[in-house]
Amino acid sequence: MGSRRRKRKLATITMDRLEFKGISGTTESGVRWMAKGSCVGDVVHVQTGRKGKASLLEVLEKSPLRVAAKCPHFLTCGGCQLQHTPLERQRTQKANMIQRLFSDFEGTIHPMLGAEGYYYRNKMELSFGTRRFYRDPTEASSASDGSYLGMHPWKWYSKIVPLTECALAHPSIDKAIQLLSTLKLEPAWHTYSHTGTWRHIVLRHGGGLLINLITSSEASREQVEEVCTQLQTLPDLRGVLWTINDGVAEVATGDLKEVLYGESTLEVVLNGKVLEIPHDGFSQVNDVGAELLLECIAAATADSSRLLDLYCGSGAIGIALSDHFTDIIGIEIQPDAIERAKQNALQNSVSGTWIAGKVEECLEQVETGAGSTILLDPPREGLHPKAATFFAQQHADGLVYVACNPKSLQRDQVILEAGNWKMTDLWMVDMFPQTPHVECVGKFVYQPNGS
Repeated sequence: MGSRRRKRKLATITMDRLEFKGISGTTESGVRWMAKGSCVGDVVHVQTGRKGKASLLEVLEKSPLRVAAKCPHFLTCGGCQLQHTPLERQRTQKANMIQRLFSDFEGTIHPMLGAEGYYYRNKMELSFGTRRFYRDPTEASSASDGSYLGMHPWKWYSKIVPLTECALAHPSIDKAIQLLSTLKLEPAWHTYSHTGTWRHIVLRHGGGLLINLITSSEASREQVEEVCTQLQTLPDLRGVLWTINDGVAEVATGDLKEVLYGESTLEVVLNGKVLEIPHDGFSQVNDVGAELLLECIAAATADSSRLLDLYCGSGAIGIALSDHFTDIIGIEIQPDAIERAKQNALQNSVSGTWIAGKVEECLEQVETGAGSTILLDPPREGLHPKAATFFAQQHADGLVYVACNPKSLQRDQVILEAGNWKMTDLWMVDMFPQTPHVECVGKFVYQPNGS
């Protein structure tokens, strides 16, 4: 016999705090539930589900903190969750969330930093699909397949919310979205049959607008050139690329086929340094937020003369902060990224050493003693356990950990402090307004023999 399906229950909850994935509150019995679409201070009627998640049925009493959302797609597309909360209140809730996560931390948690709450994203990935998402089930039942461009709804990757604008996107990207919404490109890629032409459009801004048209190999040159011609009416266009992706996975990547117009790279300015970034290279999605993040890293490395910029990519952080150090050493496993770092350093008259290879192997070739700080900026999932253990055994004056996922930092902190490191300071940057995400910078000092 199969297991019985757990019966869902109805509950009334006062939502009282922000979590890393949304707003939550507790029932009278003390059980905590998270409900998408709610606001801190709301009294809501929900249907409880699994793993602490509930479906919002009705807002019985609106929070006095509520404000009108700026974007017409708010809570329909999967992009943001907090537009109904004033920006300063968002940051207070985020700071409280970080303080709960690091409740045992005995060092200094610095005040939250942040910039404007709208039109800040310099990168957007739009998806094509044949099935449109409808909030009204009666509309969905009579809908037929078409060709739609936009964002996936929350946790629902087989459907598309067509976008006509985006209040989080850089103004140039927002204008491009408005234009693209009128072009009615077809046929869209079908995620089940793996047929169709149009798959994704990636829009990035850096020294101008760079647009990457990602199609299957079924697309003709005439199709993409026609779209490129339309895009050339945009006032801030830097380049248009054409990428082919015939893979099954729903990811906005592929093989660059051709530069249809203009440049193929981005130009990013950090701390007065002009950096060239590949069209598919990493850069922070919030330009002002990136400058604030640099300020935190500079404060965390203030006592150092040598920066060991590990996993350095195109060298952005080390080059941007080069005025603070007498020696910069960047290590990155991708040779192409190291060549780009060398070019960026030369363009900005920055002296440094750039090494291609595995960090664990290359670090043996460089000096890591007095005056050195190790800089780690891992992906969202944090350090691999073996890498965290390796760094816990390294000797340097300091270690700085940049985390787009504070939970990863909190987990890796335990491993690092099992060595002879101690986290003394924690900075918070609101890089992603209107979402629960927070960027953190942790400063560790080396304490031989636990002193």
